[in-house]
Amino acid sequence: MSIDLLFKRRFSRVAIAPLPSTTEHPKANEASGEENPGAGHSVWDKLPVEVRLRILGFVGSGGRDLAALATAARVSRDWNSLANSGDVLVCVEMNRSFSADKVMILGALVTRSKGFLRQLDLRGLLPPSSIASHKTQIDSAVIRSIVHNCPNIQYLNLARCNFLSTSQVLALLRDLPHLTHVNLCGLRAVCDMTLDILSRPGRLVSLDVSYCPRVTDKGISFIVDRCQDMACFLLSGVNAATDLILSNMSRLAHLEALDISESDNITDIGLQHTFLSLKTHHTSLVPPLTHTDQDFHLPPPSLKLTPTLHKLISLNLSNSPAAITDTLLTILAWSTPNLHDIVLRNSAHITDMGVSRLAEGCTLLEHVDVGGCARVGLASFEALGLCCGRTLRVLRAPFCPRVTDECLRALLSLCTRLRVLSVDDCPRVSDAFLEALAADPVPSLEVVEVRDCARVTMRAVRDALARVNRP
Repeated sequence: MSIDLLFKRRFSRVAIAPLPSTTEHPKANEASGEENPGAGHSVWDKLPVEVRLRILGFVGSGGRDLAALATAARVSRDWNSLANSGDVLVCVEMNRSFSADKVMILGALVTRSKGFLRQLDLRGLLPPSSIASHKTQIDSAVIRSIVHNCPNIQYLNLARCNFLSTSQVLALLRDLPHLTHVNLCGLRAVCDMTLDILSRPGRLVSLDVSYCPRVTDKGISFIVDRCQDMACFLLSGVNAATDLILSNMSRLAHLEALDISESDNITDIGLQHTFLSLKTHHTSLVPPLTHTDQDFHLPPPSLKLTPTLHKLISLNLSNSPAAITDTLLTILAWSTPNLHDIVLRNSAHITDMGVSRLAEGCTLLEHVDVGGCARVGLASFEALGLCCGRTLRVLRAPFCPRVTDECLRALLSLCTRLRVLSVDDCPRVSDAFLEALAADPVPSLEVVEVRDCARVTMRAVRDALARVNRP
């Protein structure tokens, strides 16, 4: 689960022009006691105004599809009046291209939507080619208009909107007290003061501050201490994440998605404190290794555990090689039984033992990424197939020198729902795998990536495609 769930629908350029208004809003007619000339002639006319607005909101996808809304406005005078009301504009997205002045369009939509607007996406409001144009630059007046007309915004996406100044970002966040989902990814104007203001209402559920260079551990502490209902926290590329911050993060009992990839200042011990309560954590919690086959099975903990992030569904620990070890994967297997997605890319210290224990403890895994893990091989693939064969849908293992044809055959024989398999640049994967796959295809498999595999030839790829895609 990540913050990428915010604002993914399309915004068409057809609906740039404001909708024509020919009649008054039906609510106004009812208040004045005047009868609608077309009332009573259809089922539509007999519906309450609130129901009609709700239906038209579905037609325009809450304001995301302005082209459909403009088309609906041409159906009749009643539809035109409903389409011109702000009730149907729940979401405004500026991340698509327009042929006219984007700032003017934003101002018109904000003014029309009034207090009904719940989602605002400003990505792409100022394209790079028009940075020097004063006609497309957003000014403080537009920010004040947003705050004044739309105080009930809950979803705000400012990802990489680096045309906004620090004062403009602060003005937006300070006067929008109902924010629950905020995306500030790559925004250079974000600082500790920004997170301080954002955390004061304590209502945040989802926050993305990935690649914000001015964020420090102090700013992250504001979020962790005040927003106890946080469900999604993305900190990729933020070096301010330290072991102390991770330890405090264990108090976020509702956390479902966590991204701390590319963090250079975290260690194995700090991550262990994140997933287990400090009162129960002990350095000898994981039994010492004996280098036997028994090590590949998940051992019972030596102490009574108190898992802290037991609701965690998605976890990204990629590109933090010093912090990811087999001991950490063992603790994850104990403390996060509901884990669905995990990314362990470029974790040089994990072995088949850690991945096997993780698969045994987290049997609901759907997406696993072990790309660049040089010590992962046959035992890991067999454990994933045996323990997660009914749920695993995506497995990515590029740049893994120990992955062989035998690993892939064992995996595919056990995973009945696998849809994507990526083994790019694996030198021990050969044409024999593709021949076996063509002879006994997996019905659910849709994508197989074997780019830059030295022992895979184009002829084998063409033959496999011809046999698998044969009607």
